[in-house]
Amino acid sequence: MMKFTLTSVALLSALLLSGCAKPSEQDLLQQGKEAFEQGKPEDALGIYEEYLRDYPEGKEKPEVLYAMGVVYQNARNDIPMAIKYYRDVADEFPGHPRAPGALFLVGFLYNNELKNLDSANVAYQEFLQRFPNDPMAPSARFELSHLGVEPEKILSGNDQAPAQRKAAKRKRSK
Repeated sequence: MMKFTLTSVALLSALLLSGCAKPSEQDLLQQGKEAFEQGKPEDALGIYEEYLRDYPEGKEKPEVLYAMGVVYQNARNDIPMAIKYYRDVADEFPGHPRAPGALFLVGFLYNNELKNLDSANVAYQEFLQRFPNDPMAPSARFELSHLGVEPEKILSGNDQAPAQRKAAKRKRSK
């Protein structure tokens, strides 16, 4: 029969527990970013979901939610899910540096990807109300003034929104 001393039991316990320790918040965030950069978006999402499960109130949560939005937007082309995660950042963490960009992206995706002009208008108006001095505010104003205009028309100089075109046509006919 093998004898265990208190020291050997403590050492064995420490070794076993260290192998089961969960990764830190920063480690999970970094692992997720690396997986995405290596072209493994599903792995990145799994890591970010692990983060949210292990650290539901973690300090890196806004970064993780934003990163999930990026994965859903760019790798999965699941725009409604991307909007959900960007909206979570903007609503749950209004003072975080990612909040303005996340809310701007909500409007941008509604406008340019889903062609939901009403929701885009609401998001851009909210952005300007909450973050009037943000560096993206001029872009939000521009987007608002060009809701519904195809990018090609903006680039060609024929960039009036449908309502602006109707008003200009009425002026010309008078």
